[in-house]
Amino acid sequence: MKLPAPRLSVLAALAVLSLALVLPAFAPNPELSDVMDEMKARLKALGGALAAKDEPASLEAVSAMQGLALQAKGYIPVGTSKLPKEAQAAHVKAFRKELLGLLRHLADLETEVLDGSWDTATQHATVTLKQVRDAAHDRFQEQEQPR
Repeated sequence: MKLPAPRLSVLAALAVLSLALVLPAFAPNPELSDVMDEMKARLKALGGALAAKDEPASLEAVSAMQGLALQAKGYIPVGTSKLPKEAQAAHVKAFRKELLGLLRHLADLETEVLDGSWDTATQHATVTLKQVRDAAHDRFQEQEQPR
């Protein structure tokens, strides 16, 4: 029995839709380093958007960074397993608190963009966020051992 063309297209659409719903389950989870690399890229984009006083692009970059910070909270920092067992939970908790601090800075920066405070927002992004990032990297990034 041959199906009429409209029914066939509906069936094809349903097949594609079901495949689209299943595929994300098989997508690999990004590593924490991937999330942080994306955060770095978004910070760079934010700098350009702020310099151009481009509100939509600035807000998009800040929102993306907020989402990435929330995503990063679900990870255990690299090297945690190398710490003594009694220090591991405190290290993970400190990592989450660091990300909460970042989220506060990003919320302040978003407010500055919404208020049109471009100089303040630029200072926040180019100085404060970079200082926060550098301090967090010193504390949570696994350092290479000298050879």
